[in-house]
Amino acid sequence: MKKKVLVIDDTLEIREIISESLALYGFETVGAGDGLSGVQIAQAEHPDLIICDVNMPGVDGYATLTAMRRMEA
Repeated sequence: MKKKVLVIDDTLEIREIISESLALYGFETVGAGDGLSGVQIAQAEHPDLIICDVNMPGVDGYATLTAMRRMEA
């Protein structure tokens, strides 16, 4: 079973580069363009690892992490 990685970054090109690089090593990736959708995807997908940009407009990486820590799963 492939390990799943959630990549959260507001820059599409960065998300694509990270996702494509991880795919070369056999990881399944899902992406989110902002912190809020990242939290929602994390709840739905239960990734094994989350890579998150810190500097994002709106909900930044720190607020995203805080929201995820409040989740049960």
